[in-house]
Amino acid sequence: IIKKSGKDIITAMMPDSNATVQPRTEILISWKPPLENWIKLNVDGALKGNPGLAGSGGVLRSHRGDWIKGFAANFGICSSVKAELLALLQGLWLARNLGISRLEVHMDSKVVVDTLTGITKSNQLYYFTLKRSEER
Repeated sequence: IIKKSGKDIITAMMPDSNATVQPRTEILISWKPPLENWIKLNVDGALKGNPGLAGSGGVLRSHRGDWIKGFAANFGICSSVKAELLALLQGLWLARNLGISRLEVHMDSKVVVDTLTGITKSNQLYYFTLKRSEER
């Protein structure tokens, strides 16, 4: 039984001979500093499932790469977009509380960036999250 199961697992992991394999492209990424006398905020939301248990993290760094302040947060259960939005809000609140006025923001959520810049009008689901940020 074990021998047969092992063989079945190996067979299942083998690529289909009829399938075409797309070559992988390797992209090197690195942190890019903001302009001199500016601060960079990097944020990212994360979750397990969608919706699922969500959290976020972020860091504020100077143009020399010096660590200023960071955060990690737990949001409970929410969608990936809401986790990304809440991560951004958390980072912006932190920057504001530290008196930072020259801020460059970097995040990996195109949906959030497009929603906040008005490229897309599909922000009805996140109205209360966006409204809460305007009230502060």
